[in-house]
Amino acid sequence: MNVYIFGDSIMRGVVLDEKENRYRTISENNFTSVGKKFSLVLKNMSRFGSTLPKGIKIIDKALDNKMKCDYALVEFGGNDCSYDWEKVARAPEGEHLPYTTPDQFRKLYFETINKLKNAGIIPVLMTLPPIDSDLYVDWVSKCENDKTNIIKWLGDKHMMYRWHEFYSDIVAKIAAETKTLCADIRSEFLKRHDFKKLLCRDGIHPNEQGHTVIKNAFEAFLSEVL
Repeated sequence: MNVYIFGDSIMRGVVLDEKENRYRTISENNFTSVGKKFSLVLKNMSRFGSTLPKGIKIIDKALDNKMKCDYALVEFGGNDCSYDWEKVARAPEGEHLPYTTPDQFRKLYFETINKLKNAGIIPVLMTLPPIDSDLYVDWVSKCENDKTNIIKWLGDKHMMYRWHEFYSDIVAKIAAETKTLCADIRSEFLKRHDFKKLLCRDGIHPNEQGHTVIKNAFEAFLSEVL
């Protein structure tokens, strides 16, 4: 079976190299091993920094090019729920919108599912791995004053965890409403007492151990649906 993967840096296998303080892809592509185990031919179209609106352009182009696949894994939300943190830090009293509002996010996910189904492709959604709000707020703050202003705007730093979770819940609800397959990756992190140890120092990207959790979760999911 042929599977296309559309998503952001999580599906790309991006981690933060803490020694070099830069992003890189993990040395072993976990999805390659999953593909071999289940006899899947994978084509990973994921892009670092992608939001759902950007992802749809990639999906549309693939559809226009008559992509041939049985399943399409769609994973977005982590960048969609984020903000222009520099603007937030400069104006903590102002109104700021996420890169993709919840209403836009929901609408575009429905459209994406319909496009894939109309093309005879089975969509598979995915819940988001959780974030560590403390690390995340530290990461997006350029200085202590920025951090103070960002937390002031958020109300409390853990608001970002809840906001990120809200987007993950939107995905899960859309999957239920449309009877679309959904791999619940988030639960595999949350049921562990040490889930924060599965994240990079930026608080949002799973580290190599976290990607192993994702791989194992997909293997369990595929064992059930294939």
